[in-house]
Amino acid sequence: MKTNPRLVFAALAAFALCPGAQADSTHAKVQLWAGGPYWATTNIGADEPWDYGYYFWWGDTVGYKRESDAWVASDGSNSNFSFNSANVTTRGKSVADLLGEGWITANGVLASEHDAAQAHWGGVWRMPTNQELSDLISNCNWTWTTTNSVSGYIVCGKGVYSSNRIFIPASGLGGLSSATSFSRAGSYGYIWSSAPYSDGAWSLDFGSDYKGTYKEERHYGLSIRPVCDTTDIPSESLEEGLVAHYPFDGDILDVSGNDYHWMGTAATWTANRGGEDNSAALFSGSGSLSPNANFKAVRIETNLTVAVWVKPSAMLPTGLSQSSMGLGGKNLPSSQTQILYPAHGGSSAYAGVGLFVGANGVAVVRHRNEDIPVTLLWYNDIGEDWVHVAITISDNGVPLLYVNGEHVATGVQIYNGKTNFIGGSPYSESYSSYVGPFMGALDDMRFYNRALSAGEVASFMGTWTITWVNDDDTEIDTTDVGIGFVPAHADPTKAAEAPYKWVFTGWSPELEAAVSNTTYTATFKKVADLALCTNDWTAAGGDEIVGETAHEVSIPGGAHVTINGVAVTGIGGGGSAPAPAFAEGGASEIVKFAQAEGGKWTITAFAELGNASVGEEVTSGQVKVYAADTVDGLKTASALTEGVAIENKSAVKSTIQVTAPSGKDSQFFRVKFGE
Repeated sequence: MKTNPRLVFAALAAFALCPGAQADSTHAKVQLWAGGPYWATTNIGADEPWDYGYYFWWGDTVGYKRESDAWVASDGSNSNFSFNSANVTTRGKSVADLLGEGWITANGVLASEHDAAQAHWGGVWRMPTNQELSDLISNCNWTWTTTNSVSGYIVCGKGVYSSNRIFIPASGLGGLSSATSFSRAGSYGYIWSSAPYSDGAWSLDFGSDYKGTYKEERHYGLSIRPVCDTTDIPSESLEEGLVAHYPFDGDILDVSGNDYHWMGTAATWTANRGGEDNSAALFSGSGSLSPNANFKAVRIETNLTVAVWVKPSAMLPTGLSQSSMGLGGKNLPSSQTQILYPAHGGSSAYAGVGLFVGANGVAVVRHRNEDIPVTLLWYNDIGEDWVHVAITISDNGVPLLYVNGEHVATGVQIYNGKTNFIGGSPYSESYSSYVGPFMGALDDMRFYNRALSAGEVASFMGTWTITWVNDDDTEIDTTDVGIGFVPAHADPTKAAEAPYKWVFTGWSPELEAAVSNTTYTATFKKVADLALCTNDWTAAGGDEIVGETAHEVSIPGGAHVTINGVAVTGIGGGGSAPAPAFAEGGASEIVKFAQAEGGKWTITAFAELGNASVGEEVTSGQVKVYAADTVDGLKTASALTEGVAIENKSAVKSTIQVTAPSGKDSQFFRVKFGE
């Protein structure tokens, strides 16, 4: 069944019908995959998704629209523009020249003053990177269609993003056959990236039967589809495709749930980047951590990511070269910079991925049989402090390097397009991936079975906002915490409500490493504080009583009440007044602990038996006092027959004095009324 294109574009025009669309002033935007940027729904200069908009040479911020077979500047400065060398300032410049003249940043993308999206729309808008254009292809479904006499692609997200979509018209290009020409509209489309390449620049090129990123001449006039970043990376995004995760919090265990643990003794423990002791692995430059049998039995292949915090102490050797081919380890970096061993791919179609990091740069190595080329090399002064390093490889086999969340280098595919992998080697399990030997410290190492997006990698550098609230949802505080760190906060307090006080019991949910903005709620339990009690206060069943001040406290029969968990300490020769134990069967028993004097314990007992006589002698059986050295001993103890006297007899309460046995400075008691 064919989709009705008019209905599709009605939805595109009224983006309120698209759940993922958001308005940013006058520019609608939509996110197409987890962690990815937001994509504008129109080109710069377009009023509708199917409008072509303005055309720009690479680095141009003016933009030109086709009118009456001429190129007219968007600002009215030129009504007959030509895409020729004299008008295209960036044409023919090397990447080094572009950097030196301020056209591009050290990250290899157009500087903001030369970014057309920033110039026209301002705010957070920018031109897409080449990687983002590649991700747009691999992370979305593309459907060629024609509507309003305009051909192009509907680009939809996948999975939970499948209702989010944009339309990219086949807008053609300017300056192809001549400086004033306009060609290929309706058949082919072109979108500039912000990234140069040699003497050209990367762009998204597409037709009805193909799409990809290609190098185009900088003097061509192409469309621009702006993007903007989001720091709202869903926590589930960084869990998706996670194969192994090593926090190195005093052990070498995988916490992903797959049990791909490391084995060995090469790691000791040091402080992590947050200064938390025993929370990062320290390596001396000799010895390695090998995978367990579970990890040897699997391969993470084709699409993968390695992400790790690194504090290097060694240097990559100088003189390395980047190549798709290399023999016999001649190109292999120093082992003291080896974080991940490039497992032997054998003579099969596999190539193991290796990661080397020194204080002076990063190298990515692939290992097939005897061929061990450095397929990505980035010399740069990292220093000997903590940096975050991530490499991603997708279907095209080209490694991308991110340092501290920024894309800094693109490598080359290994020759013959071998399948990249981490984990068990198809050649021999003895050649499986392992960690080390390395000199320095590692923390929070992660392996994924997909190439993380640039936004997801950048999120490792971000901080998450932690909101702390009371149990009534009033806000206590907010703090920012780096991803992977467990947030912490001082224990909150809650005002007492006599005779009760509130004791903090923890946070809900339980504190865990930060992967998203999170709210934690304080939890409290209510306990009775003896210091807040009145003489005639009656405890409720289940109350927990704390405090060291003795007061007369009425405890209903059968209630399970503790005083300080074990005992209230008395003052004087009587020693310790213990916690009460209760008679079974629900008989009423009341205990009051008071300061011991003259070797006697004084217990005030509340009868709560109505008109029943409590003034009888102990020997009458109406009042029984039990004593033992332990609470459990009370269960089998016999009632005392001597050393017990009832004073201040009352129908409500009586005072009982128990003489301390010789040599005893503490005992446990219960008092029982009636049988």
